Amino acid sequence: MFGLELRTFDRESAPADDPFVRSYLAMRRRIGLLGFWLPWVLVAIDWLLIDDLRVIRGSMSAYYHSSARDVFVGGLFVTAAFLVSYLRAKRKTYDYWLSTLAGCALFVVAVVPTARSLKTPGFQVGADSCVVYTGPPSCSGVQEFLHEDTARLVHGIAATVFVLLLAALCFVFALREFGYGPAARRLCDPAAPDVVRVRERLRELGVSLGRYLWSGVPNGPAPKKRVRLYLAMGVLILLAGVWAKFGVALSFADLRLGKTYVGEVVAFLAFGVAWLAAGKDLHANKFGEMLTRLKT
Repeated sequence: MFGLELRTFDRESAPADDPFVRSYLAMRRRIGLLGFWLPWVLVAIDWLLIDDLRVIRGSMSAYYHSSARDVFVGGLFVTAAFLVSYLRAKRKTYDYWLSTLAGCALFVVAVVPTARSLKTPGFQVGADSCVVYTGPPSCSGVQEFLHEDTARLVHGIAATVFVLLLAALCFVFALREFGYGPAARRLCDPAAPDVVRVRERLRELGVSLGRYLWSGVPNGPAPKKRVRLYLAMGVLILLAGVWAKFGVALSFADLRLGKTYVGEVVAFLAFGVAWLAAGKDLHANKFGEMLTRLKT
C-alpha cells in the first residue's frame, strides 16, 4: 500500500552473524531498553535530588519541570534519534516512515514542554501565565515564546501522535511475523494491487490472521507467540493512551499515581517490550528454538 514494503530483510538469506544485521538488531534492543527504563530512572533521580516529600508526579512529561529534567529531555532525544535513523537505508518500508514520524513527534514532545503544575493559589494555565505566575519552576523559553497554554496543546498533540505511531509499529511487526513464510509473497509484495483492493485485502488479512492465531492453521514458520506479543503490545499502547485521557488515578500505600502517568508508563513499557522482542533475531526458527530450550 502507498508503494511501501512490509519486508525489511530477507530472513532466509540474511546470516545471523552478519555485522549489519547485528547492528540493526542492536539498535532495536537499545530502543526497547530506553523505553523500558526511562520511566523508572526519572522517578529515581527525582527522589534522590529533592528534599520535599517523595511523590510521583502527575505525568512523565511533568518531570520536565523537576530535578530530572535533563534526563527526561536527554532520554527523549536519544530515543527520537534512534527512531529517526532506524532503517534509514530502507526508506520504502512501513517501518521507516512510521518510526521517522514517531521520532519527529518525540522531538516535539521533548522541546515543547507541558504546562507546569504550581501550588500557587489561583494558578491557571493561560496565555499570560508565564508572566503572572513566575514559579518556581519558571517557564522555559519555548513556553514563553508560544505561551504556556499553546505549548501544552502542542505537547499533547505530539504525544498523542507518538503513541498512535508506536502502536502502528507494533502492528507492522505482527503483520511481518504473520507474513513470514508462504504468505510473505502475498502480504509483502509491493507490486500487489493494494490500493485498488484495500477493503478486500484488509478483510482477507483479518480473517487469515484470526484463523492463524486462534484455530492453529499454519501460515509458515512464524512463531505464533511473537505475533500475539506484538498485537498485545500494540493494543496495550492504545489502551494506555485512552487511560491517560479518560482513566482514573491509582493509589498504592502512600503513593498516588495520576491517570496520565499510568497511561504514559504503560505505553512506554509496552513499547520497550515490543522492541526488545523485535531485536532478538531475524530468524523465526531460532526464536522457536530459544523458546524450546527455555521450556526444557
